[in-house]
Amino acid sequence: MLRWGPGQPPGVYRDAARARGVEDVRLDVAAFVGLTERGPVHRAVPCESWAELREHFGEPGGGRLLPEAAWAFFRNGGRRCVVVRCVSEQAKTAVWQLPGIVSVGGAPLYLVARDPGAWANRVELRVAAQMAFRPLALAPADAFELDAFTGLARRAMRGELEEALGEGGLWTPLLSRARAWEPEHVLAVGEAWRHLAATSLVAGTLVFALGGGIAEGATLRVARGSLSQWVRVDAAVPLPTGERLLRLDPPLHPPLRDDAALGGAAELTVDLNVTLDERVEDHAGLGLDPRHPRALAQVLRRASRLVRVPEPLADASLELDLERLDPAAGRASLRAEDAARLLDGVDGSQETRREHFFDALPPTPEPTAAAPIEEALEIYSRPEIAASSSFAALDDYDDENELDPVSFVNLPDLLHPGEASGLEPPSEPPAPPGFQACAQPARLPTEARSTPWPHLGPHVPGLVRWQRELVRRCATRRRVAILDAPPHRSSDDIADWARGVASDRAAAYAPWLRAAPAGDARGALLTVPPGGAVCGLIAGVEAARGVGWAPANAVVRGVAGLLADDHLPPPRFLHEVRVNAIRPTERGLVLLGSRTTSLDPDWTHLSARRIVDFLARQLPRDARRLAFEPNERRLWHRLRIIAERRLEQLWQQDALRGTDPRQAFFVRAGVPLQTMKAIDDGEALVEVGIAPAAPAEFIVFRLVRSLDGSLDVEERRD
Repeated sequence: MLRWGPGQPPGVYRDAARARGVEDVRLDVAAFVGLTERGPVHRAVPCESWAELREHFGEPGGGRLLPEAAWAFFRNGGRRCVVVRCVSEQAKTAVWQLPGIVSVGGAPLYLVARDPGAWANRVELRVAAQMAFRPLALAPADAFELDAFTGLARRAMRGELEEALGEGGLWTPLLSRARAWEPEHVLAVGEAWRHLAATSLVAGTLVFALGGGIAEGATLRVARGSLSQWVRVDAAVPLPTGERLLRLDPPLHPPLRDDAALGGAAELTVDLNVTLDERVEDHAGLGLDPRHPRALAQVLRRASRLVRVPEPLADASLELDLERLDPAAGRASLRAEDAARLLDGVDGSQETRREHFFDALPPTPEPTAAAPIEEALEIYSRPEIAASSSFAALDDYDDENELDPVSFVNLPDLLHPGEASGLEPPSEPPAPPGFQACAQPARLPTEARSTPWPHLGPHVPGLVRWQRELVRRCATRRRVAILDAPPHRSSDDIADWARGVASDRAAAYAPWLRAAPAGDARGALLTVPPGGAVCGLIAGVEAARGVGWAPANAVVRGVAGLLADDHLPPPRFLHEVRVNAIRPTERGLVLLGSRTTSLDPDWTHLSARRIVDFLARQLPRDARRLAFEPNERRLWHRLRIIAERRLEQLWQQDALRGTDPRQAFFVRAGVPLQTMKAIDDGEALVEVGIAPAAPAEFIVFRLVRSLDGSLDVEERRD
């Protein structure tokens, strides 16, 4: 059969085999670790817009700098960031008690805020119950049908369900009768079962045949004459007729053993309204049993951003206090009531320290059944922790997102410098010419020393130590730390600081910026760190030109000006100490440099660092299909071809210098690079050298394939 080609007539052709391409790894994903109004603790949440970030982490403000950095990231070209919220041990989660709802054992039902923080003190909860009426009638049943139905149940429990269904003698009498019923009829049987796979039968249980609107876990109120009883649907088994057999637990008492018509049944559900400022969540039709398809705990866990049921109570069967029935609305609903907040949410701002951005929080214990209520509430108020620490959360994210790993990390809240206090009010109009007392000059803006987060202020020691820790943790996962140079430092202090954080895994930026609050262009200007905007510029340049380009000479958008800093050294000095400066030009505020803080000239330029990181992540993916190839010349040749193709792609993007690929890179593989013992041990070695646009020297690294087929990258450090 011929293959189809352009210009050929219609017909049947053999499809050409298509090789599956290897997707490129992107290195434009930034991580912001720090403080937010709300959101999960120690969970890496990817956000691809400012609106999505607000959905997960709430509103900006409160002196928190992470939202301001993320806003600047998206304003300057960022497409995806990963946010990790951190709190101190003193942060608390708000706790409410729902009125009128208790567990089967009588214990109150508590709700807790989805996340810790004072934001939850603005939440309002309102709960009501609804009754949906369903008429019922008792259908006559003779002994033959009862025996047939019970026999079917027993045979089903012995694993003979298919055989039983195929025997018309057992199933037909029930079905023929059921087809004549209305969906509201009920069948009284001597024995029934929890579900078809159960092993125990309960005598005297009523099995209702109803439509498909009632499921397992539903709570029903069954009325007959002057009697009524609340029961729960213990099992709902679908019939071939489209109806369902409902087993009630407990059974009706006294049992129905005649043909008297039932007055009706009402299904009981709960409606929960959750309000936070202008955000409203309406959760209607919630079941009181964990088996219900809309069980209260499961729906809140799945659909609510604001509240949840504590884990120890998530599987509890619930009951309603029927004394709260509203006589005026007794026909269909129960009185709506506001939930009482027992414990307030707390931010823990006075206790938050820099170590909380790195260290693990203690795990939250579960209260025992015999624990006093005060102890249980205290445990419920503790933060729910998704990972042991913020960087463990980032590692978990990278493990699940191989194509979109975190490539650079910024901690905006590591330093809170305070806010400008503003200018004095304008003075009186000048007096007419003549001799008079000299007017006092207006005061310049000054920096306030107070901050809502006192242990993150500019006078708290240890900043360099924690920035070095950030760099160290970034180095373990091939990330780059984006550092905000501390403001109001002399030239000597800046030089000492830069030496203290020297690394090819760090890039430093100065000065701090003045910008309107996130999402509020008319708000009073704030002092914000430059790292968020820089992360956006790096991401935007990669999206536009490729990973080999750095954001030097890029305009910083969304910024009103620079922080007034009389001690700030000139750009030339900052460049010499490897701090990238932002300066006003005729084009606006421009990022002048793109250097790392490294003292090694091979790794001075951020673009060189990122090119090698890209190849270290991409080449193992490209060569993954060679994992089980024998370690011989054919494998070495294919590894060399794979590396050369990627390097030529970078050269075509002008990420590598040279007028010819041979001037831009080299790839060596085979016997000259390794011993025969290493080859016999299954180790294949490929040496790669690249010439980035800067610096002028070649950077050499090695690809090493181990015996298990994994491919790792080793950087040469001479």
